[in-house]
Amino acid sequence: MALITLESQENHSIQPSELSCALGSSRTNATRIADELEKRGWIERRESNNDRRCLHLQLTEKGHQFLREVLPPQHNCLHQLWSSLSTSEKDQLEHITRKLLSRLDQMEEEGVLADSLR
Repeated sequence: MALITLESQENHSIQPSELSCALGSSRTNATRIADELEKRGWIERRESNNDRRCLHLQLTEKGHQFLREVLPPQHNCLHQLWSSLSTSEKDQLEHITRKLLSRLDQMEEEGVLADSLR
């Protein structure tokens, strides 16, 4: 999922904190994932051109190749769809999706889902 997230980003690059948010995991876990992906040569860590204190995770050509080999052909279609969204639109979609999922969890706890499926 982390590689797909990187591939869907403009310039195929993301900050570690953004990756942890996109994955819905802790920064520590995102760092472990990045360490493993870097060890395999699929990503590299780069300093920001604008701020040397800022780090970016960049998908490598080897990472692109891996994705082309392992993902089904439908991925290309999904990638094209996702790439057509601006960063703001992706943020809005993520916010709305999280809100809907949260409401589904709440409905499940209240028994509303079970009642409606009977």
